[in-house]
Amino acid sequence: MTVETAIAYFRRRERQLMTSTVEVTRVTGEPSYDPDTGTVTEPVATVYVGDALVRMNAWEGSDVQAGDTEIRLRTARAKLPANTLVLRDDRLRVIASKDARLVGRVFRITDVLVDDWQVSCAVFLEEVT
Repeated sequence: MTVETAIAYFRRRERQLMTSTVEVTRVTGEPSYDPDTGTVTEPVATVYVGDALVRMNAWEGSDVQAGDTEIRLRTARAKLPANTLVLRDDRLRVIASKDARLVGRVFRITDVLVDDWQVSCAVFLEEVT
């Protein structure tokens, strides 16, 4: 078995584990402010829609101060098909999942692992609330 054959095999196996559907978007310009509604809008482009495996990091997180409230910053990780071109700070939104509690959650990609023998695109996430 060649390295290329092994990589192709493991890519197919990884893809079978991807039971969620996600949308990844990227901010493409400067945000605009609407003084009438008080909302800020960021121009975004969709860079990926498709299969993924999203997993929360069990019981991990850090307590951070948000105004007068202390909240737990939750982290997660995801696998996307190999060579999916996502970047740090892209947003990942779960559209569908076998675990209904994931649907609708939005995460910021905090890191993208790179590898010459990539069988999936592994990313680290931070939940956006």
